[in-house]
Amino acid sequence: MAIMHQMGFPPKWCTWIYGLLSSARAAVLVNGTPTFEFQCGKGMRQGDPISPFLFLIVMEGFSCMINKATASGFLAGLKLPKGGPVISHLLYADDCTFIGDWSMCNLYKVARALRVFYLCSGLRINLGKSNLFGVGVDNTEVKRAAEVFKCKEGSLPFKYLGLRIGGNMNRISSWDFLFDIFESRLANWKAKSLSIGGRVTPIKAVLESLPSFLWGGSHDEKKIHWVAWDRVASPIKHGGLGLCRLADSNIALLSKWIWRYRNEDNALWKKVIDSLHGNCEGWRSVPVNKSLASGWKNIVQKAEKVKVAGKDLIGLFKGICGKGDRIRFWIDPWVDNTCLKELFPLLFGLENDKKCLVADRFCTETKRFVGNSIWYSMPISQEVLEEWLKFTTLLEGIRLTDVRDK
Repeated sequence: MAIMHQMGFPPKWCTWIYGLLSSARAAVLVNGTPTFEFQCGKGMRQGDPISPFLFLIVMEGFSCMINKATASGFLAGLKLPKGGPVISHLLYADDCTFIGDWSMCNLYKVARALRVFYLCSGLRINLGKSNLFGVGVDNTEVKRAAEVFKCKEGSLPFKYLGLRIGGNMNRISSWDFLFDIFESRLANWKAKSLSIGGRVTPIKAVLESLPSFLWGGSHDEKKIHWVAWDRVASPIKHGGLGLCRLADSNIALLSKWIWRYRNEDNALWKKVIDSLHGNCEGWRSVPVNKSLASGWKNIVQKAEKVKVAGKDLIGLFKGICGKGDRIRFWIDPWVDNTCLKELFPLLFGLENDKKCLVADRFCTETKRFVGNSIWYSMPISQEVLEEWLKFTTLLEGIRLTDVRDK
């Protein structure tokens, strides 16, 4: 309740939540028949739909506590280079991961922070179910620390939230666990009991492109693929089943990270990318440090190879101008689908500051385009004058606003 008040929830809403918690009652089912009702000691029934939301509010308070401990220097988180953020913990639902410098002193401080959280909230962390990992740390040292803190000794690679961490994901064998999950959930009898239309539905929803499920094959029995997969994966109006090729889906999902990078300015993951790979300028470029072996480098390399109607995918990003302080005047496409340097090459050749922003070429008071004092010399040739006329005509109706560029 105190956290909700501090987060700015209205008093009436907090009263409603308190009413739900204070009036919560439960009963035990014995042979399908409920016994007498009793008051919930913890204020909430097991399985209550509001439970996950209230838990997230409590974890918000826990996150603020850890952030304060890190900012004050009590906990030593992971400091990223080039002025990047300090990462001390990651939260997902009821899962928490601490990240920081390896030292017994730092581990003791993490345990102390968890103890303080328990005293404040009543939520005790079961260290026996927790794992301790050491990156670049000797296994004997990890084992000794795990014994001290009564937790499990972890080793790389390991699974976290269903993903393999610390392994070489370029190896086919690293993805065996994913195929095992599919095989365990899609038994042979399920495929045999479904029609072709019934099999297409889960393929579109989850599997995307597994022909063996469509034709009903298995490890023991190979069924004939009656239609070429290119035909199956073609649109329905062209005689196909409208399925998507796995390679196309993969490229689409990888390319979406480029889109997210351009839009999620305050996201932690973007700050990590900027710290490790460097900031990028403009809309057509994405930062990548090719000397680092990372998943981000693989994503950018894949996206750079994507062609849409003969154009590079990254080149299709267009800036929507507001304040004009994030879009480069000549280099980024913002007036048209083509950047100004390609529309007016002669004027761009005379430009003094070729990486200037849109705001640099507009008046602060009137928010209109200002055309004087841009080039080294005044345009004198007939071709330049013709470009100048088209140039001013294109920009004269544009006004900057007070909203953020996107």
